[in-house]
Amino acid sequence: APPVPPTAGEAAPPAPAATAPPAATAPLNAAPAPPATPVDAPLAEGWSPAADGDTLVMALSGELVLELAEEAGDSGTGTAEGPVRLGCGDAYVVPPGVAYRAVTHGTCEYVLVDPAGTTVTGRVAD
Repeated sequence: APPVPPTAGEAAPPAPAATAPPAATAPLNAAPAPPATPVDAPLAEGWSPAADGDTLVMALSGELVLELAEEAGDSGTGTAEGPVRLGCGDAYVVPPGVAYRAVTHGTCEYVLVDPAGTTVTGRVAD
């Protein structure tokens, strides 16, 4: 028989619940993923040449000093900012046309975000 519509003042009957397909699970006999292998990151040394756009530098742990210069290999005092000290969580934007190098004394992790289209070829010799 077709459902009877509710009369005035009655609530409509609830709609039937939709059933979701069962979640995909890995087979019980699947091998576990291999453990991650830590890799030593390369040391920060040498000058990064001046880029055509801003470069973001953010310290994730430890401390680093950014030496800034108009050209790679200068004394690091060629800009008004001079050396810039970054602690954990600090960030600095290296402006276009400024070369820089990161100097660390101890363990430090940091992230560099270069402008789109930057070709990374390694460091410029001191």
